[in-house]
Amino acid sequence: MVGLGMLIGLVFPFFLDAMDIAAPEQAGSIRSRLACLTAGILLGGINYLLARFVVGRRLRRLAGRMRRVDEIVRTATEAGDWSLLHVRNCQLPVDSDDELGETALAFNALVDALDRNVAERQRLEATLHHQAFHDDLTGLANRALFADRTMHALTRTRRELTEIAVLFLDLDGFKDVNDSRGHAAGDAVLTEVSRRLTRCVRATDTVARLGGDEFAVLLEDIDVHSAARTADELCERLRQPVLINGERIQLGASIGISHGGPLTDNPDDLLRQADFAMYLAKRAGKGCYRVFEPGGHVNTS
Repeated sequence: MVGLGMLIGLVFPFFLDAMDIAAPEQAGSIRSRLACLTAGILLGGINYLLARFVVGRRLRRLAGRMRRVDEIVRTATEAGDWSLLHVRNCQLPVDSDDELGETALAFNALVDALDRNVAERQRLEATLHHQAFHDDLTGLANRALFADRTMHALTRTRRELTEIAVLFLDLDGFKDVNDSRGHAAGDAVLTEVSRRLTRCVRATDTVARLGGDEFAVLLEDIDVHSAARTADELCERLRQPVLINGERIQLGASIGISHGGPLTDNPDDLLRQADFAMYLAKRAGKGCYRVFEPGGHVNTS
């Protein structure tokens, strides 16, 4: 603004002198030219100030958003948690088609790409996590997740003074299905078995496929007698034929039961005990259950 005042201060005295020395016929022309010059200087100064104010404000806004994105990325990187990358709100308004407008568009495109990359990474991590703890064929929990759930269930028994039970199931006659009808039919049978098991237990319980035709069920907050009734119901459900490609396939299951509570230390012991009791059920003629008891085995079929 000082520079603009100096220019006007230089021009205005010449304007007055010209009015005094000029002939009357020239005074109008000189006055017009000097007025145009003065107006041009004023308009130029105003345009300069406006451009400096508007462009400066837009540049500050762009720089601020860039710093915000940098802070978000730095925080997420240091924490090792990509779920912290929320950059969608860092986009800039595009209010012109000049260089700054194009810069804002490019910045918004980068923000979009980063946001899509984060979303895709989160989907991939969720998929990998699910695959790590679930059976691909049936969608049930796998052995690792079952062990983790059992460990946490035992922790709750110590806090709430409750009991849990573990059921180990092995299908009777499944090998014949695979051998005579192929693996596709076998997979269909396993999928149907998983549905029946899930429908027979509570939402708070865990059904897992351990591998092949072996399944396990974790029953929480339950006594051994109630667990035996659940096992009896499972045996009954699994005796019902499975319809595959229009053919009725007759199966069954042998089930072993173990139970634990606040004094149980090792969750793996429960699965081993239930597995042992399941073999007793196989020897007893299949299609039934047996309960494991420390120091002896109680036949409850």
